[in-house]
Amino acid sequence: MFHTLGRHKKLVAATTTTTCSLALAFYYFNASSSEQQLPPLSSALQPNQSLQCPLVEKQQLTHDTARFRFGLPTPHHRLGMPLNATSHIVAHDNAMVSRAYTPTAERDGSFDLIVKQYPGGELSQMFHRMKIGDMMQFRGPIVTLPYRTHNRRSVVGMIAGGTGITPMYQLLQIALKNDEDETKFVLLYANRSNKDVLLKDELDSLSKQYPERFRVHYVIEEEIPKTKRRQRESNVSMGKVHKALVEDMFPASTDAEVAILVCGPPGMMRFLCGSNSPQQRQLGGLLGTMGYSHQVFVFTDLGVKQFLPSSIRK
Repeated sequence: MFHTLGRHKKLVAATTTTTCSLALAFYYFNASSSEQQLPPLSSALQPNQSLQCPLVEKQQLTHDTARFRFGLPTPHHRLGMPLNATSHIVAHDNAMVSRAYTPTAERDGSFDLIVKQYPGGELSQMFHRMKIGDMMQFRGPIVTLPYRTHNRRSVVGMIAGGTGITPMYQLLQIALKNDEDETKFVLLYANRSNKDVLLKDELDSLSKQYPERFRVHYVIEEEIPKTKRRQRESNVSMGKVHKALVEDMFPASTDAEVAILVCGPPGMMRFLCGSNSPQQRQLGGLLGTMGYSHQVFVFTDLGVKQFLPSSIRK
């Protein structure tokens, strides 16, 4: 079902570094130019080339996170993301500062990115300073986690925090819309406050559209003040992700047909998986103490990591 990409990790690392000495070819899309060379309609992204896209819409989602919609060369172009894998694109500026982002929507003529603004994050701040019509350069796509429709995993558990929801949402769109795929998905989505929850309407829509295959449970850290409380939804918990919640939502670690995907901020990743350093080969943290090991796939800046089976731990 899932495969880690050993041969792709160097590529991912190379494209997410903040500096690069490669000379790049660019597509410049100017309606007044009669000599422009357009990429194929099926994939505006082309190997070893940068795609320059205008910002056509910006929607503020939270106090520090926004949805950015970028235009493609023509209204008939598609971005060209793989249909059988989670994947990302790399945004970069003229100074070659770069960062990987997972598109959350792709349609004819445009695509969406959700970007959180980080203090000291040069590129994320650049995104949030953009005005309609400003240009951003992209490269890719880079596959992070191939996905097979016919697989040995009957249930995929997902634990996401903040913008870590983007690769999960991308995979859900791929899998749930495939009528031949019978895999069931369970998502624990953790955020500091109710206002920080991203893509809630989209996730709720998927759970209603595919009730037999997808469940979502929201975990909100900050207690809602009594004056602002409404009747609490059954799929909302207050606090943080904890052992009893994981046990209630996911199959046991002894189940050979379970996989767990994890993506979120560093503190959450350490709590769930341990140090999560590049050298870490055995799963630690909460999931490790619960007996999970090779069932867990962690999204990192260098790609997706799968841990060693517990049976070969030293």
